[in-house]
Amino acid sequence: RKFSELNESHVPLIETMFAHAKRIAKELDERDSEQRNYKIGFHAVPSMNQLHMHVISDDFISDKLKNKKHWNSFTTKFFIPAEEFIEMLKADTLRIDTKQYESLLKGSLLCHRCSAMFPNMPKLKAHISACEK
Repeated sequence: RKFSELNESHVPLIETMFAHAKRIAKELDERDSEQRNYKIGFHAVPSMNQLHMHVISDDFISDKLKNKKHWNSFTTKFFIPAEEFIEMLKADTLRIDTKQYESLLKGSLLCHRCSAMFPNMPKLKAHISACEK
């Protein structure tokens, strides 16, 4: 659960996970009629003991993103892209300040495209379906 337990010896495992995630994203993209980009990476403070990687479409239109904590876990620096994560492991610079990262989850609800601020998830979701910036 703690990234502090990871080191450069884990890079091959993370790279294998990343390769599988990219393959899954490609398959999802080929299956879907809408063209989407996918974000692949880790939450800075994992929610599970098992090492796991997230694959999420960058339109963020999902009924699974139900609250501010979920939204901010994918749309702020709380989400660490896999490439950055791997580079930090290789350079031995992966340091997670739990309090700092967890504070990001409590931040404002912002559109990931235009940075407009919203008071709640329903208003944000209504906006993102139309926001094209």
